[in-house]
Amino acid sequence: MTLHGVLFAYCLMFAQALSPDYSHKRVTASKFVRPGHPPQNISQLISEAPNVARIARIFPSSQWDSIFPHANKDEGPASSPYNYSNFLGAAWKFPYFCGEPDQSDEECMHELVVMFSHIVQETGGKRDHPGPGGAELDGLYWYREIGCYDPGNPHHEICGKQYCSEAGIWGVFPCGNRAYYGRGAKQLSWNYNYAFFSKAMTGTAETYLTEPDRIITDGWPALASAIWFWMTPQLPKPSMHEVVTGLWTPNAADLAAGIVVGFGTTTNIINGAMECGQGTESSYSSYRMQYYRALCDTLKAQCFSEVAADGCGKMNSQFPEAGTAGNGPLIYLDKSWSGSQECAPVKYQMPFLVGQDETSCLCHFWPQNTVCSATVQVQTTSNAVSHSSKVNTGSEDSKITNTIKSTTTTPEKKNSILGDCVGAIVPEWGECTGSTCCAAGLKCYEYNQWWAACRSDCDPQSSWSCQVLSDISQESAVEETSVSSREFTHLRGNKEEGESTTVTSKQHDSGCDQVGAEWSGCTEHHCCGEGLQCYEQNQWWAQCLKSCDPQQKSKASGTPWTCKILTH
Repeated sequence: MTLHGVLFAYCLMFAQALSPDYSHKRVTASKFVRPGHPPQNISQLISEAPNVARIARIFPSSQWDSIFPHANKDEGPASSPYNYSNFLGAAWKFPYFCGEPDQSDEECMHELVVMFSHIVQETGGKRDHPGPGGAELDGLYWYREIGCYDPGNPHHEICGKQYCSEAGIWGVFPCGNRAYYGRGAKQLSWNYNYAFFSKAMTGTAETYLTEPDRIITDGWPALASAIWFWMTPQLPKPSMHEVVTGLWTPNAADLAAGIVVGFGTTTNIINGAMECGQGTESSYSSYRMQYYRALCDTLKAQCFSEVAADGCGKMNSQFPEAGTAGNGPLIYLDKSWSGSQECAPVKYQMPFLVGQDETSCLCHFWPQNTVCSATVQVQTTSNAVSHSSKVNTGSEDSKITNTIKSTTTTPEKKNSILGDCVGAIVPEWGECTGSTCCAAGLKCYEYNQWWAACRSDCDPQSSWSCQVLSDISQESAVEETSVSSREFTHLRGNKEEGESTTVTSKQHDSGCDQVGAEWSGCTEHHCCGEGLQCYEQNQWWAQCLKSCDPQQKSKASGTPWTCKILTH
């Protein structure tokens, strides 16, 4: 059989899969995180987010109760933090979770089944009775890694497991005497994962680095941490979301490593080093397989048809760099070895993220750079919000009241000079339901009455209504923009509630909502400050620079600069 035939056969393992698409814009869109706190009212969650409306329709609270009867250490599925309201709140943060364009209800249910199967393995309490009506219904029992919780000092540990990596570059995520053992539905572990999750949820790494047990006591993050891991690729691994939806398909390098479309690949992503590549199935991989097939039956889901692909024992536990995901969009930054002061995308994991940490990366390696010493007028007001939730600590019941820094901003809304669009400029595939201003060349197309996104085009034969809510993108503006105090070059990052940072800057004639400082990334918005141009290095990366040498070659990424000017 030809390679094309093999790939086609593997695609048929799950007939309902989306069309394969591992393009830069699709992968980037799927990772989008909605800023702010989820609404506490279920009706509001449903009305604001079409993916939540779908989940609530096909997977109502009665089903949540039926498959998680022992949740919260037998307090039940209505207790905290593992309850239906917190689950919908967590889903609200990720619009593409059960919300990919053209994704069907059947595909969404399958996505839930696969994720729940892994959650049962990570948090199940009674594994001595597998089978229908048995251990697959015992998920979300544990809040934290067994034996590690210290009720007198919840951010520490009493199990001798700190899960801290501060060697070399990872010292940017200092642990102190805090512990980062498994917490939440995914049992999120290690300081760097807490930091990345914290950045995604709150806009800063410090939130959960400083107070790691808030992943449990804040409520919805206990479940959001699992969805974040589900949605986030880890180069050269794809995300589990991409595997299950069919957006990712294996190429020749993946197939040579035994990595195929199927449930086993999701196990390889979540814990391949411990459970996969052993020739035969490990006991833990076998448990996951049992839970998966049992939940497929319980929830009547259309699951992977090829049962032989449920395991990962014969897969290489290392995803190949030449695989589909290994050739996907670069998401980490490291210093460039070209001799110039710049950070560039790389294929290996680093603490700095593309599109978010350009300034942090630059100033870590070159703290004397003029960008790092620039003064920014910042006004910060921290409002404390008290949240009270009953949480079983594992040793005793306790009423926990948490004082939490809010994570939503109320920036001043600006109208474009065209007068027809309200709010910030939205990039491709970004939500424009409440802000109908799309980036240049895009229109705000309606998906349904609850949701719309900025797209270059829309097929009315798809599940989208394709009604154009606004076909106007901003052409020019000069405005005062509210930005995050953590990254003043990332002007559309998740902003903290009560945290208002003001930078006055002259915008380009394009009406740029984002203006990059020197050395900052401009891959998506192409907007740079005075005296700078957005120069392209390659199809994945561009930076704001004063000049560009086409003979320059970045040792970090191994590619030369095209020096194409992308500035509007």
